[in-house]
Amino acid sequence: MQRKKILVPLGQHARNLKSVHYALSLAGRIQAQIIIIRQRKSGEETNGNVNLLDKSLEELIGDARQHGVALSLYRIDENLIDEVITLANAEHIGLLVFNSDDELSEPTMAQIKPLISSQIIQVR
Repeated sequence: MQRKKILVPLGQHARNLKSVHYALSLAGRIQAQIIIIRQRKSGEETNGNVNLLDKSLEELIGDARQHGVALSLYRIDENLIDEVITLANAEHIGLLVFNSDDELSEPTMAQIKPLISSQIIQVR
């Protein structure tokens, strides 16, 4: 049996990690693998600055891995929507979890839904 996969996209203007916390809680119950896509801010890679949200994300990932959660983090420069669609289809993602206050708003998710077979959960 193949392990279930949860995709958590975080846009460059993400303000919290509610969707990551939700995915971690769910993954622990159903033994799922989590894939996080984090869109870089313009110039982020070159100036070496790491914001508080990214530091918190790194700590959260470290803790999750220590507790046996299978978790991958991808940092991208490309269009987040295109990457979500591509990864959801290529990796056979079963569930997409996103923050309601991120760039991936309800209208955007409505556009993505017909293009993927994943269930979508919005965390408020």
